[in-house]
Amino acid sequence: MSDVKGYDGRTYKVGDRVELHPGCDLWMRGARYGTVMNMEGEEVRVELDKLPSRKFLVAPDRLRLMFRRDELDAALDSVCGNGTADTLRAIGQVRNVVAPDV
Repeated sequence: MSDVKGYDGRTYKVGDRVELHPGCDLWMRGARYGTVMNMEGEEVRVELDKLPSRKFLVAPDRLRLMFRRDELDAALDSVCGNGTADTLRAIGQVRNVVAPDV
């Protein structure tokens, strides 16, 4: 299970930024965005921005793609200079980046 489909029909993989489905209790409590950490059987492990100390197992169709990791890295590098994405990720500053609805 390397690429899975979200509720919007787009595929995502490990390292991509995702949004929880608005029908999820966590979404309603403000934990809306996160990063895909790994795939475990039929579920996806996500680190949510609002609760970084915990990892959540979520059904793949309860998420949607916001940013692909490689697209986010390229955008950060083009705006801030080469290697910026790796530096920001290393100090934990990339987690609050979200995309507008697509």
